[in-house]
Order: sequence, then structure tokens, then C-alpha cells
Amino acid sequence: MNPLLPIEDLALWACLLMAGAGFLAWRSSAKCRRFIRVLLAGLRVAGVACLAVIALNPGRWSDLSRRNPSELAVLVDRSASMATRDAGESTRWEAACALTREFRRLAGGPEHTPLYLFAGELEPAAGDPGKARADGETTDILRAVEGVLNLSRTGGRNLAGILLLSDGRQIGGTASGEAALRARARDVPVYPLVLGSAIERKDLAIEPLRRHHVTFKGQRTRLVARIRATGLGPIRPAVRLLDEAGTVLGEETLSFEGDGEQTVSFVVTPESRGHREYRFETGGWEGESTQGNNQARVGVAVLDGRIRVLMAEGVPYWDSKFIAQLLRRQPNVEMISVYRLSADRFFRVETDLADAAQITGAVFPDSAAELDVYDLVVFGKGAEYFLTPERVRLLREFVRDRGGCLLFARGKAYSGEFPELANLEPMEWGERVASPFSVRPTEAGASAGLFGDMLPGPEDPVWGRLPPLTFAQRVRKLKAFSDVLVEGHSEMAGHEQSFPVVVRRRFGKGMVVVVNADGLWQWDFFPSVQDAGTMYQDFWSQLVQWSATFSEFLPGSRYALGLSARVTRPGEPVRLRVTQRLPEPGAPAPEVRVQQGAEPARTLWPAPVPEEPGRWETVFSLDRPGSYQVALRDPGENDASAGLYDTLEVLPAPREEDNVSADPDFLRELAELSGGQVVTPETLDVVARRLAAGEEEVKTGTATWEPAWDRGWFLVLTAFCFAAEWFVRRRNGLL
Repeated sequence: MNPLLPIEDLALWACLLMAGAGFLAWRSSAKCRRFIRVLLAGLRVAGVACLAVIALNPGRWSDLSRRNPSELAVLVDRSASMATRDAGESTRWEAACALTREFRRLAGGPEHTPLYLFAGELEPAAGDPGKARADGETTDILRAVEGVLNLSRTGGRNLAGILLLSDGRQIGGTASGEAALRARARDVPVYPLVLGSAIERKDLAIEPLRRHHVTFKGQRTRLVARIRATGLGPIRPAVRLLDEAGTVLGEETLSFEGDGEQTVSFVVTPESRGHREYRFETGGWEGESTQGNNQARVGVAVLDGRIRVLMAEGVPYWDSKFIAQLLRRQPNVEMISVYRLSADRFFRVETDLADAAQITGAVFPDSAAELDVYDLVVFGKGAEYFLTPERVRLLREFVRDRGGCLLFARGKAYSGEFPELANLEPMEWGERVASPFSVRPTEAGASAGLFGDMLPGPEDPVWGRLPPLTFAQRVRKLKAFSDVLVEGHSEMAGHEQSFPVVVRRRFGKGMVVVVNADGLWQWDFFPSVQDAGTMYQDFWSQLVQWSATFSEFLPGSRYALGLSARVTRPGEPVRLRVTQRLPEPGAPAPEVRVQQGAEPARTLWPAPVPEEPGRWETVFSLDRPGSYQVALRDPGENDASAGLYDTLEVLPAPREEDNVSADPDFLRELAELSGGQVVTPETLDVVARRLAAGEEEVKTGTATWEPAWDRGWFLVLTAFCFAAEWFVRRRNGLL
């Protein structure tokens, strides 16, 4: 209500007036019959009540609004791929122009269908789109959709939808759904119309399995690359490996009968410390869409130190004996092993077997300084004979805070329960595996860099030729940050079951690795696996090297260098992280240099990370494609080659001509995310109908009062009450 006076006062006066009016009407008709007196009093009270309603002024506030006309944007791709002639007898661009004219006619003319062209940028257009050309050097569909949404916010019309005419080949930007979700939030569905079809792509590409390797001086290192052939038919490409000087180090000829993928590997033996760069390359083939991927570079960081290993075995067995003998023969390993002989007698063996001696007393490091001598601590069985709660605490700090590595080489390293040591393990142990099992690497193991080049990959048939193992335990639960690198497969009741065999877990700055198997020595002692080569020796030597070099810190290094990505595009940000093994308060930020060959590219000074002593970070990007060396010089080293190295490959920006096949899946996903649908030339009227449905009421921001009594019937009723009273009085001689 919106009364003329305060409603409390008005209600009181209305009641008094109605009561007084009724009383006077009753008194003035005292000589009439009772029926006439009641009728006259009622008519007068009703008339006064109508006047009271007018004074109370019932009704509602109403916002003023106006009708906002809608429009439907037409977005046309004019990138170079649209010049492909696969839309009947026309190019995709010619078909898009014809469909644009037809749609604008269906939708009522250009005034309702603003036109935008795009390649890398949005270009508002006027008139016939055929005046432009399909020659854009890139395609960014999502950026174009974002641009239309931004422009529509400043216009006076309601954007009802977007008709997108494109082949769907997204080149620029990233395939993110943010633009589509924003369109859906504003109720602006995208209606893509796919132009073009799949075009056979001819290409021969090289991709290294790893862009960066860590090895030791004088050690044979295998470099592996994947070769993909597409659309070239039967070919025999020759793949070569070249060093920094361009010298051919090896060549292998592959045979492709059609589309396919093969791997090629070469062995190099760097003889000096530092960073080395090698290049895979192959010749081009006629008709290739691009030859920019016919070569690929890999970096090799060469160390000249040794991996310092401490092995503790409380229950000696064949496995521990063979592992120790194998590691002691490795030129890049410095090995100390301690064996328990009885309750208080232990046997210590140095790298030099002549230093073997029986010892008593302290058989395991009792201080952080003693433990920091080692890069890797290996436990077999019977760890409880070496470890006290205090030593377990030192071991945890060795891994978590100082970047050490812990390897459990024979599964569960203790009998019964050992809660302090169990906290370091990456899993919770289950029951014993009751049947023989085979092993096979996982994709996580290949991604981690252990399998595929250092060791045979998951698809290599050598894993099926190895004899089954019989000693392992099932795993109840994996802990956070744990990865299964190798799985065991066994049969139970006719069903194959799998369980983790090799598990690694990042633990602070370091890493914990568990080999959940015993008896691997059988791999080299059964005649049936002679064709599998030296699998046992390769497995343990490569696992130990991988464990030491894939931890955050390299053996003997005071710093760690990490990149968020080793493959990037021009202008894309890369995060660089530097960590100090033992944080020194107030230590200056180390200098990091980025160079391409011998030419310096950038010098970086990472900034300290708040509340993380000994850690620095920075973000940088590179604009020129190519292979870059990222080097950190240890301030405490005088040798210029004693720094840390990593490899960063900046790939050339993708080009329109690299792949001109239409991508309907991308456009379909864009339509679904935005709430639209893919349309065809025959269903353009679906989009046109959206134009009429998109008109909406727009509020002006002002409001007016709409009285409920301001109606003709109410005014007639008020007048009738007073007129009827006058008529009855006149008929009864009261006037």
C-alpha cells in the first residue's frame, strides 16, 4: 500500500467515518421501514469504504522496462587453411562466404547479424565477406569468441548467439574451455558449421624419448628417439646421430610399409665433464607438410664423480650378495656394504675388496655428517638390526631435508612391525603373493625416465621372456606422491591380478624407492633367458643410477636445478627453480645462464621464495625456436664445467600449412560447452529462430506505483453506492 496519510491514522479515521456515516444514515431514515433504513445505512457505509480504499491506495511498485532487440553474430574463419579446396567445387572460404550471405538473408538482414572475420585476431567487417581473403597465418577460434563476447557487452543489442563458420583447426592459443563456458554463462550459445574434411597429412617426425640425460664420464649412454611416418607410404629413412661439431656418430636405416612408429637408439660415451648436445636427424621426403620436425636435439649432462652407496643387509642372501658385487664393479659407484653375521658381529666391505673387515660397535652412521657422505642408502632384509629410533630420524632428515635417496632392494626390509621406518615407505604392506608372477613396466615408469631408454620399455618382449618370480607381497594402500613404476601380474582362481613391484615416492627433497620382489638373480642364472641378455645386471645398475640422478639433487651437488617444462613454444612461460641442499641463511641467489650453442640468450637471477630458505624461483620465456642449455654455476666450484645443466627445447610455432585437416571434434566440444550445437547448411534456420527468441526485456532502473483501485469497475462501484442511496431516499420522500 501507498497511503495518502500514515496508515495507522488513516485506518482510525476510516473506521470513524464509516461508523459516523452509518449512524447518520440510520438516524435520518427513522420514519421508514426497517429494511429501507438498513439499506440506506449499508449503501452509505459501502460508499465511504470505497473512498477509504482510495485513500489507502493499494497497489505495487513496477520497474519500467523496454524491449531490447537481439542480434546473432556471424564469425567467419579467414585463416590460410580455409583456402583448401575440399568444400565441393569450392574452397572452404568460398563456401563460408556463400553460407554467410544465405544466413543473413534468413535472419532478416545485416542489421541483425553483425559480421566478424578472424585468423589470429578478431576483425569486425562490413559488407560482403568475399572482399577479404583466406590468408591468415594462424587460427585462434577461442580468442575470436572471447572478442565477440567482449564487444557485445558495449552494444545496445542482446547477443542471442554466435554462428561460427570454420574448419576447426585451432592453431594459436590453447585449447581451453573458458571462452565456451563464459558464453554459456551469458546464454550466448555457439553454433559451429564445420567446413572441410580430413586431409591426408604427409610427415616424417623425430621425437626423443628424453630431452635431457644425466650420465657419468666414460659411461655408455643410450639415446633413444621415436620416428613417426604418416601418409608417405613405403619408405626407408636413414636416421643419424650427430654431435655438436656435426660429426656423424651413428646411422640406422628404418623400413616403413605405411603409417607407423619405430624407435631408434644410439650409444654415446662422453669422455669429459660438462654439457654435451647431440642431434637426431633424417632427410626430408617429397610432399611432407613440414620438415621442421625432421631433427631433434638432446642434451647430456656429464658428471665425473661417483655415486656413494651404503648398503646394509641384516639377513644376507643371494640377491644382496649379487647386487653388492654388481654395484662394486660399476666405475661410477663407490660402494660400502655392511652385513650382519651374528648378534654383535658385522662384516664391512669397502669398494676395494681388500679393505673388507669384521667390525663391532657402530655399523650405521650415527650423525647427519656421517650420513651425508652417501647419495644412496640401500636396505635388504633385517633393517631392524641396524636402525634405532634415532637413526631412523637421521635417515628421514637425510631424505626429506638433504635430498638423499633410500632404496629398499628386497621388499619389506624388516620383520614384524617397525612403525618408524614404515613412515618412510611409499606403501602399506599386505599379505604374501601366493603364486608366481611376471613383471612389466608401467607408463609411469616410462614417463619417469627409467624404462624406454635406460631399460627396455613397457612394450618390449624381453619382459615376457624372463622367468617368473615367487617372492613379493601385496600392497594394501599407496601413500601420497607414490608412483608405480613396475607391476607384477599373477593368476588367482583363473583371474589375473596385478600389484606394485617397483614404487617410488617423492619425500621432501629426496626419494624413496621400493623393489617389492626377491630372487631377481634368477634372471641371469636360468638357461631359458639367455636371449634376454644381461637383464639382471642392467636392471640393478640402471635402477641405482636412476635413483641417484632422478632425485632432486645430483650426486655430490650442493644445488638442484629444475624446469617446469623441457619443451615449450615461443613466448610460453617456463618456471625455473633452484634449491640449495643445506640452506645457508643469507646466501645470494645463484646465477643461471641460458644459451643457444655458444651464444648467450638470457642471464637469470632467481628470487628467494618466502618462508622457504635455500630456494629461489623465477619465470622466463624465449622467443626464438631452438635448443637451449640452462646452466647453473656452483659458487663454490672453481671448475667452469662443474655446474648443473638442463636442456630446454623451444619448438617453432605451429603453422597453418602443417595440418589443414578439418577438426570437427574441437568444434563439437566448443558447441557443447557453450550450450549450442553443430549445424549444417540445411539447418541454418535453427540459428535464425534463436534470433527472435533472444529478444528480452531490459529494465531502465526507474519504478512507478501502479494503484490497484485505479480500475473502471471500482469507480463505478463507488458512484453506484452514493447514487443508489440518493435514489432510495428520493423514492421514500426523504429528500
